[in-house]
Amino acid sequence: MQYILFIAAGFISGSILYSYMIGKYICNIDITEISDDKNPGAANIIKYAGIKYGIPAIFLDVAKGFIPVYFAVKYLDIESLYFIPVLAAPVLGHATAPLFSWHGGKAIASSFGCLLGLLPDSFIVLALALPLFFFTFFIIIRPDGLRCIISYTLFALYSFFYCPAQGIRYGSILIAVIVIIKHLLVYENTKVSFQFGPWQQLKNAHK
Repeated sequence: MQYILFIAAGFISGSILYSYMIGKYICNIDITEISDDKNPGAANIIKYAGIKYGIPAIFLDVAKGFIPVYFAVKYLDIESLYFIPVLAAPVLGHATAPLFSWHGGKAIASSFGCLLGLLPDSFIVLALALPLFFFTFFIIIRPDGLRCIISYTLFALYSFFYCPAQGIRYGSILIAVIVIIKHLLVYENTKVSFQFGPWQQLKNAHK
């Protein structure tokens, strides 16, 4: 019964699109209408309303994943297979968003929130943060959607082979699958490019 309650709480928490609400009710813009990707996420708030509104949007999108998972860890067994949907529920809620006509987001911030909620029992969030950081600042992959797909695929593989707690292992894989599917659904067949990051530019500048 406890697992069902936490799944429901996490899903409802994730389904609240704070970035969309900040844009619509505070900034008087509909980011799903004016943005190219129609995504109701924090990235579009930063792009169209500025960092002033983007920071609280990111915080809330992370928090809605963090809070339910943080408390779930305290009361549930992370080794249990029943923990799998508990961990992924906020991400699924954000990705589907039934409260917002089923027009959910890509769930990147909420997925980080869920994984941060596992600290200090698990530091698997680093397995997602590191490839995203690497492919953003060192070997830059474009388009952004492909970067996320590759990063979450690597994260899923790491979780499968190296995460000892099975509830977290398969919950993390489920998170990756949800995010990858969301990106594939809106993926555009644009030119793929790989560029060296700032470290290479600095090296060339000193030649």
